[in-house]
Amino acid sequence: MNIQEMHQAFRVFGQQMGMQLIRAILPEEIDEYLNASIIDKVRELILNNVNETFNDRISVQNNPVSPINYLRTLYKIEEYALNGTVIDLPKDAMHFTSFAIRYQNDDKSYNCRLIEPDKLENTLNDFCNGASYEYPICTTYYNGSTEVVRVYSGNINPTIILIKYISNPVRVSLFDDISCDLPEYTHNEIVQLAVNKYFVSLGSTSHSINQ
Repeated sequence: MNIQEMHQAFRVFGQQMGMQLIRAILPEEIDEYLNASIIDKVRELILNNVNETFNDRISVQNNPVSPINYLRTLYKIEEYALNGTVIDLPKDAMHFTSFAIRYQNDDKSYNCRLIEPDKLENTLNDFCNGASYEYPICTTYYNGSTEVVRVYSGNINPTIILIKYISNPVRVSLFDDISCDLPEYTHNEIVQLAVNKYFVSLGSTSHSINQ
């Protein structure tokens, strides 16, 4: 659906559920309910497909979102040059799926283990689990002005970092003609969720589009 079709479907669903007041809702209000429902749907899909394996103090993210096809329109792979070991994270990211690095004169990519900042020192000092060329470690944190990722790879610094993530969905707007950028199969459910939120906001909790 484009944004015009989503607005039309919103009003149709509302009328089908017996809420005649839906005719009076403003377009910008519909946008707000749609945007809230889009965020809820993305979070639901991420949470339902996250597969994190915890091994002692280490959080390993090998295939955290599976299948990625569920959110294929929001999935991004960004490649950045590393002049050191720290780089700003993409500002449009909602959920990071994995990090990998490359070295100069080495065509292979090496997946990073993502370690929580408060566990970093213990892991780096662990003889078996410390960072190395083939088994790098990364951690993400807020440095006071922006979110960054820092890479640890032993004695040789990488030159490239690959960041794979689910981006924030665009904010739909009828006025600006901005349509939903989630896969088409989610649109109908998003509209229904938005109508349900509208019913709840009016105190009509007894009405449910799921019935």
